[in-house]
Amino acid sequence: MHTPTRCEHCGEDLQNRPAAASIRRQVYDWVVRREVTEHQAETIVCSACQHATTGAFPDAVPYPVQYGPALKAFFSYGSTYPLLPSDRLCAGVFDLTGHPVSEGTLYNTQQTLYTQLTAFEECLKDAVLTSPVVNFDESGLHVTAPRHWLHSAGTHALTDYTVHRKRGVLAMAAAGILPTFKGAAVHDGWSAYWTYTECHHGLYNAHHERELVAVEENTHQTWARALIAHLQTIKKAVAAGRVTPS
Repeated sequence: MHTPTRCEHCGEDLQNRPAAASIRRQVYDWVVRREVTEHQAETIVCSACQHATTGAFPDAVPYPVQYGPALKAFFSYGSTYPLLPSDRLCAGVFDLTGHPVSEGTLYNTQQTLYTQLTAFEECLKDAVLTSPVVNFDESGLHVTAPRHWLHSAGTHALTDYTVHRKRGVLAMAAAGILPTFKGAAVHDGWSAYWTYTECHHGLYNAHHERELVAVEENTHQTWARALIAHLQTIKKAVAAGRVTPS
């Protein structure tokens, strides 16, 4: 509360006067603090047989000292979404909490969370497999030094990612979706996709547009430009009438 003590006009004492009105301003800030929760397992001696029984710690508390789920989630978030280098993430955690964290701890946390996501990944694949239309793509990336490929299979709400050393059929089989998928597979026309015959195939309109641009530039045929305009008109009409899934 910011209460004036004297009248800014005449200097009269205002300390015992009730407020006629108040103006509110709010400040949102982020407060980082370290919180330690101690678990104690008591030992009780049986009065009948004198056997000592000790209470069980929760499964999430297997060691004398460990990090909690919120901090582990922050480790994973910093490593995977903003892609912070491990040494920089360790420095950031220390700056925010005053607690040193090793790069090995970050790696072990990622491995633990990866294992815990196994059931989720299985459910995700099942949901994608039963979708009527799935978009497929592959993009190059480096895992340490060697080149790998990130294969994606996604709907409007779900996306499954698989990292593999190969780009073609071996990787698509390892991803575990296309071999048994029976819906409409929309992709960029990469030859490996056409080896799967249990599904329907469709190409991205962006690739149709690129092909039409090539036709116009190389052959100077005017119909290609007209077809591009027609595709863009269809796209706008579909977007205008689309209902966003809840």
